[in-house]
Amino acid sequence: MRDVPGRRPGDVTLPTWRNDRGLAIDVAVTSPFSAYGMRSKSPADSYAMNFKHRKYDAGFVRSGYYFSAMVLETTGGIGVEGISTLRQIFRFASVRQNATHSVYAGRAWARLSCNLQSSVAQGILLRTSAWDPLSPPSEPGKPLEPEVQRDESEAIERSIYSRESEREREKNEKK
Repeated sequence: MRDVPGRRPGDVTLPTWRNDRGLAIDVAVTSPFSAYGMRSKSPADSYAMNFKHRKYDAGFVRSGYYFSAMVLETTGGIGVEGISTLRQIFRFASVRQNATHSVYAGRAWARLSCNLQSSVAQGILLRTSAWDPLSPPSEPGKPLEPEVQRDESEAIERSIYSRESEREREKNEKK
């Protein structure tokens, strides 16, 4: 994998995993409501096999890394391979942290779920609104601009009104 320009072992790479080999994890998120997901009994597992493993398995032969496709669904589902990998990571981490495994694993699953839900919500916002995550946030205590504070129906009415008045102006100009 390292010999190919522009390629890295994985989104998450654990340099020492088992038998002196590392683990390269490719993380992906798919929607069960996509055209592909609707045709599949298990969208995450199908995506892992048909896209990730087909694309990357050959590159990991004799590479010194194991490969795991960790595919999450936007609805919270996780592929079988992803669950297995996460369980192993949580078990290792709980032993290393000297924590009760059930407590550690419960908290780890909760963190993962919250992050996935937050990312899905952010994705929805990005697709359905003009929200820009790169724009600077407003200062604490400073009120938002009046235009931002108006509710959606007022904004829609204003938009319709301005389009109507624009058309009227254009008609008057033509006369």
